[in-house]
Amino acid sequence: MNRVHQLIAGVSRRRSLVATISIVAVGIALAAAYFPALFNKFIGYDDEGYLLVSIRNFLEHGKLYEDTFTQYGPFYYLVTTPIFWLSGKQPTLDIGRLIVLVLTSASAGLFAAAVWRVTKSLPWALLCEVGTYLLLISKHGDEPMHPGSLVALLLAVLAFSLSSYSVSRRNGAMVFVGAAAGALLMTKINVGLLAIGALVLAFAVGNRVLGRRVQYLVVTFAVLGPFVLVFKNLDQAWGVALALMVSIAVLELGVVSLVADTVSLPRRGVAAAAVGLFGVVLVSAALPLSTGTSLGALVDGLIVQPLRLADVASIASTLSFDWDVIVLTLVVIVFVVFSREHLAKTPQDPERFSWPHALLATIALWLFGMGIAGFGGFGAWLLPIALLPAVAVTAGAQPELRLALRLLVPLAILQVLHAYPVPGAQTAWGTVVMAVPCAIAIAIGSEQLKPWTDASRLMRGLVVAILGLVLMTAMNLWPVDGWKRYLDNPSLGLAGASLLRVDETQSRELQGITETLRENCDTLWFYPAGLGSYYIFTGLEPPTGLFTTLWPALLSREQKQRVVRSLSAAEAADERVCILRTNSVGLFGDAADGTDPLVNFVGAYTVPIAEFDNHTILRRPDDKRTSP
Repeated sequence: MNRVHQLIAGVSRRRSLVATISIVAVGIALAAAYFPALFNKFIGYDDEGYLLVSIRNFLEHGKLYEDTFTQYGPFYYLVTTPIFWLSGKQPTLDIGRLIVLVLTSASAGLFAAAVWRVTKSLPWALLCEVGTYLLLISKHGDEPMHPGSLVALLLAVLAFSLSSYSVSRRNGAMVFVGAAAGALLMTKINVGLLAIGALVLAFAVGNRVLGRRVQYLVVTFAVLGPFVLVFKNLDQAWGVALALMVSIAVLELGVVSLVADTVSLPRRGVAAAAVGLFGVVLVSAALPLSTGTSLGALVDGLIVQPLRLADVASIASTLSFDWDVIVLTLVVIVFVVFSREHLAKTPQDPERFSWPHALLATIALWLFGMGIAGFGGFGAWLLPIALLPAVAVTAGAQPELRLALRLLVPLAILQVLHAYPVPGAQTAWGTVVMAVPCAIAIAIGSEQLKPWTDASRLMRGLVVAILGLVLMTAMNLWPVDGWKRYLDNPSLGLAGASLLRVDETQSRELQGITETLRENCDTLWFYPAGLGSYYIFTGLEPPTGLFTTLWPALLSREQKQRVVRSLSAAEAADERVCILRTNSVGLFGDAADGTDPLVNFVGAYTVPIAEFDNHTILRRPDDKRTSP
């Protein structure tokens, strides 16, 4: 018997080694294929420059939130600053984008590992890796160095840890679950709260360890939660629609799916997760506190500051409302409710076609395409995915597979709210988790279908390869096209951006602005959109050394006054002060009624030094040292 166990263990280790090598190899291949996606564009809204300069300022000045402005949590700086500190390199666009390239491959690899950990199905794990990579890389080029790339990695760690717990039921995995949730909380507080809410929902509802009242209370809070999050925009139709759709999905999950498969999840797991969560929170908080940030400033920056974003920038996050999807969801609910007992009494003949498994695999594959390639629009998969745990129960899936879906589907649903209050790349980060439960469900269904189990490895690989090519085609992400555009474009050739290649028109504008700033300016500020990358291109220092941000409107009144004092001091020191104005952007939430000190100061700069397609460099009328 021991010999048999050793042989089984040996086969399992070899399979795991093959899976690990395959996942790593695919990740490297994807990074090489899609390298241009991170280096062939420079977006007008410069999150990248603001964050790179904030990292540099934190390394040099410390005092996060007090002297170094950021609207994100300290864990982002806990991860990024050691990279530059240990390497001795200055934060630049080249290095930042290479970091994002690595994070993207690591995230997709961990999502694939989460699928493999539960299903031991390498084809569907690799499809998950390809799909999540495509989704992430399609947006990471728009906002390099945004904490979203780190958020994606933390979500992948969370998904893998939940999958590990589903298989092992070990509390060690729950420590990592809590640590990942704590890291999300201390990176983007809204994303962390959504993750924690999903974990509470997954562990509470349908758990025999807890009483009915507790479960009802958890579902109630989870249903009301989306409305609390978007309360500042409930006076607009899109805000109501966003909250309502997520709430319906949560209600559907709680009433149909989670109660369809009752479990006994011990409280020890929750305690282990709490240890991991509070450990990461304390370490993250210790970083700014140890470099001079006060506790009050930490609380303001971590909690209060993000709330200002909805006041300054709220953009419609419209979820797709498709009646076909709604009708299908209702049909599946009826199927789950009325056929579960019948199917349980009628064992499936393995020699016959298993239609419950075919249904599960088909629905999951359809949802996977909707989420990754955007078929049907943003969030069109939201209502059907809530039923995957219940359909898996109906299909007689193994307990560890059902538990994985129980834990992962709530996370996928609530992460949709990541897109509030500003969508953009957040739609990818708020969608990517859904690929994991979908891939697991595909594996559950397909592994019980003879056409799939009887197929050769080559045939399975060919099927997955074709599905990957379909995703690339649907998302217009052919690597050959990306490399051709990249090599055809000229090198930008600016400081810290030697790897960037953009079209000739934009390259000339970026180079022209940089050259003009170097020749005519000693001190530089931007309005109304922050363009921190020009501090890196020109070598000029921020006037405060501190409050560089994408949107100056996010600064508090006291912070704006500090910027004004710093710019005024530069004028008094006879420095040539310039304002780089983005022509296509309005005041973006700032008061134009004479009450905003920064708007008033910038308004005095009216004489153009140089004008470009999208930007104008301005000076004060009484500064005659530069000629238009």
